[in-house]
Amino acid sequence: MKADGSFTYRNKKGEEISREEAARLGEDRSYKQVGFSKLKTGWKVSTVWLGGMDISMKLNGEPQIFETMVFKANGNDGHDYDCRRYATEEEALAGHAAMVTKWSDPLRDALYRLGDREDTYE
Repeated sequence: MKADGSFTYRNKKGEEISREEAARLGEDRSYKQVGFSKLKTGWKVSTVWLGGMDISMKLNGEPQIFETMVFKANGNDGHDYDCRRYATEEEALAGHAAMVTKWSDPLRDALYRLGDREDTYE
């Protein structure tokens, strides 16, 4: 976000682009999707380029243009169960892998489903 409150748009390399270019790239699913995994524990992990809009909401710091989210694999209850944002595609790929590992753990999954929502199992 710029100091005047307007958004900046960036391609996957982090280069500033126009809003129109971001919209065009955002229509390309293969460009937008960075990673997708359906886990045996019943979760989906999805990592995407956020259409180029820096949603960091910070005036200083790296633009956050990638996001990993975790959802239930069978059906959409409207909730995301975990979320991380990243500045680079490299960070996003590493973050996706870390989230897959985290949500693939059967013990962590069982504890989560029993109501233990603490992130102490990493």
